[in-house]
Amino acid sequence: METAIWIIAICEIITVQLTIVIAAELRSRRKLNNEFIQSLNKDNREWAEDLLEEFLEYEKEHSDDRK
Repeated sequence: METAIWIIAICEIITVQLTIVIAAELRSRRKLNNEFIQSLNKDNREWAEDLLEEFLEYEKEHSDDRK
């Protein structure tokens, strides 16, 4: 009987942990979807400017790694 209680307790802990992970993933996907939808509302010029800014920031951050 004690073994069964331990097994149930372990399963409950795993279930709670998985629920937390799934909730975090859903929030992350929702954020990505919102960002994607916002990007669709931009015209081509704004989109290109934003993309270029992100690229330049990335290059600036990683330029020291290449040396």
